[in-house]
Amino acid sequence: ASAIAALNQLQSGPNCRAARQRPGGQDRSLEMAQLADLAARVGLHQTALAGLRPVHIAGTKGKGSTAAYTERLLRACGLRTGLFTSPHLVEVRERIRLDGRPISRSEFAEQFWRLHDDLTAATAATSGFEFPRYFRFLTFMALRLFVEQAVDVAIVEVGIGGRYDSTNFIKEPWVCGIASLGHDHTALLGGTLDKIAWHKAGILKPGCIGVTSPEQPAECLPVLARAAAAAGCPIRVSPRLTAFAGFERLGLDGYQQLNAALALQLARLWLRRYSDEAGSAGNRFEPSIRDVIRSVNEDDVSLKNLSKNSIQFSNNDRNRWTSANDSIVSSPTSSNGDVTDSVSKNRDVIQLVSPNNDVIDRVSTNDDVIDLKSTNGDVIDPVSTNGDVIDPVLANGDVIDPVSTDGDAIEAPRTLSIFALPEAFVDAISSTRWPGRNTIIVRKVPTGDSSECTITFYIDGAHTIESCPLAGEWFSKLTSGSPAVDERVLIFNRTGDRNPNELLESLIGARSGQFPLQFSAGLFCPNLVDAEPAAHPELVNLMVSPEAAETATQQNASAFACLMPAGTETVQLSCLRDAVEWLQCRAMAGHLRSIAVLATGSLHLVGCLLAVLQPEVADGCDA
Repeated sequence: ASAIAALNQLQSGPNCRAARQRPGGQDRSLEMAQLADLAARVGLHQTALAGLRPVHIAGTKGKGSTAAYTERLLRACGLRTGLFTSPHLVEVRERIRLDGRPISRSEFAEQFWRLHDDLTAATAATSGFEFPRYFRFLTFMALRLFVEQAVDVAIVEVGIGGRYDSTNFIKEPWVCGIASLGHDHTALLGGTLDKIAWHKAGILKPGCIGVTSPEQPAECLPVLARAAAAAGCPIRVSPRLTAFAGFERLGLDGYQQLNAALALQLARLWLRRYSDEAGSAGNRFEPSIRDVIRSVNEDDVSLKNLSKNSIQFSNNDRNRWTSANDSIVSSPTSSNGDVTDSVSKNRDVIQLVSPNNDVIDRVSTNDDVIDLKSTNGDVIDPVSTNGDVIDPVLANGDVIDPVSTDGDAIEAPRTLSIFALPEAFVDAISSTRWPGRNTIIVRKVPTGDSSECTITFYIDGAHTIESCPLAGEWFSKLTSGSPAVDERVLIFNRTGDRNPNELLESLIGARSGQFPLQFSAGLFCPNLVDAEPAAHPELVNLMVSPEAAETATQQNASAFACLMPAGTETVQLSCLRDAVEWLQCRAMAGHLRSIAVLATGSLHLVGCLLAVLQPEVADGCDA
């Protein structure tokens, strides 16, 4: 309890987040260098991190599920695994797993206080180091535990974005996955898909292999290809799951097929590298797994034909990187006050590698910051001095196409080959349990005269305009046309700067006055288990003020009322427990036989609902 209380004090809070975005904030590249330095001071130096043989996964929707599938696949091969994901649903220890199991409460407390003491000493001993905030602290805690436990592989899910995420001080991942991309966290990552892709691609590193989901928006693939070329790593596309013989046995449909397909390739390529580097130790795997390893083509893992020496643009305007107000960004300086410049040799090519072909990752080996300048002296710097992300734009404000017009600069990512699915992989995928995603929970409510009502909760953490339609389709497929369902009810909330009108419209499929997905009622409340937040300290969110949460609830309810036909009930409640009680009263008052409930819009909403319906979720996770 004391560890959770201390952890909650590390939440930034709404005022702190706003302050980080005001002018005068720290350049993020320097912040990332400091992050790696601080990590090393508590035992997380790059040699230790490389020993985790990391799988690093970014994306907008499905990155958590992809991480869970990847972990389960590698564990099925007899490997010791560490898994770090976010957010948690009910208990914070869900984020840190060893061999598929969340660490125990006592282990969490021990690891927390030991790291807390070490970080207190490290930050006190050196000026300029800030004590890590909530997510960064948990990242340190998870990775240090994985190092101490000597896991064979660490699967690490990005928190937000990728390039400046707190997990991205890992410099030597073995494989990197980029799940499906879409619009989310636009205030931090940008409002267009190419900007978001630029952030996600920041996890690609020299020497690793990148794999992307088979369904990416057209704007994203060129950005991913450019980032891979700059980093000096191959980027590949996962084939669709339906291309595999016997894929039906996995029992997946919809977007989980995309996540499983990506996970299969991440596990396969990781196993290939392990086999190459472990020598005879690779013989530890059973014959069917060795067949998977042998199925990897040399071209799949080759570094040849990477255009990593230069990125070509079609005109001189493309040598300008500007901030949102179209002003040239001042260059950051190194710790000794000197600026290290890398100037292109012609007006069209910006060199992204050093003379010895080592990729420049914005910080040189002596920690001096490296700036890229065009020949006209304009600084090319993807982060402004106030910490806002800068995107490449033309003088007219159009986003730069990261691939040259002649098509020679970057080759298009190739699709990986399929392989025969071993029985161990089939069992691993089909047995993976990832709560809060396509989760169904059934509750029986007595309605009098020895009868009862079945309330079925269809729970999914969809929270973007790309994922909400998939949740709606899933719910509709399972409930529409069923005469046994008396009423359909929506429980909804959203977080951050997400637009409630857009999310709800995409969820119900409202187009031109048509309502394919209809509800008898919509229930709207903040992401609270009970009216008293202190009763569930692990679900306390200090990032949102009570006033902001109440405003969001009102906006959600108003948007729903405008979209649905007249007569649809719109109910505002104080917490998720009240929502469950409302449903129970509804069932008894109407002597209903069946109510189908779709709960979606936020993983935090899902977590609070599971705390009411299934509070033991952390102990019931896949093993």
